[in-house]
Amino acid sequence: MNKNLSTIIVTICIIVSAIFLSLTYFVSKGKIENPVTSFSEKINKSKTPTDNFAGKDATDKFAGTKEATENKDYLYSLLVLGNDKRYDSQQGFRTDTIMVITVNKNTNKVLFTSIPRDTYINKDRINAAYIVGGIAEINKQVTTITGLKINNYAMIDFAHFVDLIDAVGGVKITVPVGFTDETYPNDRQGGDGIYTVTITAGEQVMDGETALIYSRSRKGSNGQGSDFKRMERQQQILKVLPASFFQARNLETNNAKAIYTKATQLMEIDLTFEEFEVLFDMLKDHNKYTFENLVLSTSNYMYNPPLADYGGAYVLRPNDESYQEIRSVILKLID
Repeated sequence: MNKNLSTIIVTICIIVSAIFLSLTYFVSKGKIENPVTSFSEKINKSKTPTDNFAGKDATDKFAGTKEATENKDYLYSLLVLGNDKRYDSQQGFRTDTIMVITVNKNTNKVLFTSIPRDTYINKDRINAAYIVGGIAEINKQVTTITGLKINNYAMIDFAHFVDLIDAVGGVKITVPVGFTDETYPNDRQGGDGIYTVTITAGEQVMDGETALIYSRSRKGSNGQGSDFKRMERQQQILKVLPASFFQARNLETNNAKAIYTKATQLMEIDLTFEEFEVLFDMLKDHNKYTFENLVLSTSNYMYNPPLADYGGAYVLRPNDESYQEIRSVILKLID
C-alpha cells in the first residue's frame, strides 16, 4: 500500500461524504452529469477578471514556490476548490473557495487553511489562477502562500450543494452567531436581483438551501458580513458532513468502484481508484483526529492596500510582503 494512502483517507474524509451522498442522490434521480465541463480546455481563451490591475509587482518579495514541507512526508495536503458555478449552464466561473486540508499522520491532527479569494499573487487575485493556468497554476500559487506541498485536489461544484445536503438528510450544526443578509443574491437558477435571508443562532439541522445560504452569505449582520466569516462557516460545514454520512441508511452505499466512477463525473479529482478504494474502506476512522482552523484575513496576517494601487480593485497582501510569516504559522499549527 502507498504510504500516503492513510493520510489521503483522513484528509479527504472531510469532503468524501459529500461526494458519496451526492452520487447516490443523482444516480437515483437519473441526474448524472459533469458539472466541471472541460473548463480546463478554455483557460487560455479567457482574460482574467483583473487584467487592468496597476502594476505593483516590482515590490513583491514572495517566497519561492519550493514547499517548506518537502522533507516532511508525514504531512499530506489536499487542495479543495469550490467554484462559483451556481447553475448547470453557467460558464466562466472562478474558484472563490480555496482551502487546504492538511493531515499530520504522526499526531492525527488535521489543519484547515482557508485562503481569501482576493489574495493578490502573480499579478492577479488568486481566484483567477485556475482560469489563467488550470490546476497546475493554482497549486503553484497555493504552495507559494502556504509552503505546503499539494498532494491531491478536489474541485467541488456548488451548483449541486443543495442536493448534496438534502441527500444526507441535512446537516446538524450549531450556529454561534445568527445574522440577516438583506442583499443575498437570487441567482440559484440563473436569476438576478437580491432578497433577504436570516440564519438563527443555536443548534439545528440545516437543509440544503439553508446550508447554502450559511456557506455563501458575505453581507450578514452581527459581524458576519465578510469573506473571512464566510470561510469560517464553510470550514464548519465541511467538518460536520462526515457525521451526516455515517447515519445507518447512508452506510448501504458500499460499491467503491461504482462510486469512484460516478465521482469522476460529478467532480474534478485526481485520486486513483486504488487510493479512493482504501479511503472508502477506512472512512469510519475519522473520529480519532483533532482539528485546527486557520482563516487568513486582515485580522491576522494580511492587509488591504490602497485600491488606487491596483486599478481600483480590492485585494489582499501578506503583512510581511513575502508570505513567510504565514508559512511559519502553518508549519507550527500542523507539525
